[in-house]
Amino acid sequence: MELSEVRPLDIWVLLAVGMVWELVTRGWLLVLKMKPQSLLDKELALAIQQKETDQLRKMGPSKFVETSKLERQVLAKEKELTQIKEERQKRQEAAEKTLSRYGNMTVAGIVFVLFYGVPVMTLVTPDTDPSVMEDTVASPSLKDMMFPVGHLGLGMRLARWGLEDANNSMGALVVMWSGQVFVSKIMDAMDAFLLV
Repeated sequence: MELSEVRPLDIWVLLAVGMVWELVTRGWLLVLKMKPQSLLDKELALAIQQKETDQLRKMGPSKFVETSKLERQVLAKEKELTQIKEERQKRQEAAEKTLSRYGNMTVAGIVFVLFYGVPVMTLVTPDTDPSVMEDTVASPSLKDMMFPVGHLGLGMRLARWGLEDANNSMGALVVMWSGQVFVSKIMDAMDAFLLV
């Protein structure tokens, strides 16, 4: 089995499109997940006030009135922080839903339309003498070489749609998705590192 057609410029462009799109979307989501300075200040003020309340509580019943005032203030601040965090969580979920539902599908649709029927890479078995072919094992198709991935999901079927030799060709969507997955794994590690 040998390569009959490879389009390196298209491969680089598609990898770049997938990587840039994933960087932009994940960067935007990362910015949304990071706490703003105002929220950090409120959390710090709450921690200080909780510490003061604990110190007054340790002084005993003589500071009961002051302690109860501070406890009410702490509860009010905790309630305010909980509401802010819930609103931020809803905003993050809406942004992720929008990007995954509309953004990724739009980019994939544009790539599909621009590269419809154009194989980015094609494998071909060389023509040989039939007497030699009797003793050799048939070469697997590209689809079979990418076994679990090549047989799963509507996306992989869509990526091969319109190609002349769908079993031995790789479509543009596969290359773009490869770039996205590569950057996605790096960004997952950064999310875990930065938001711990």
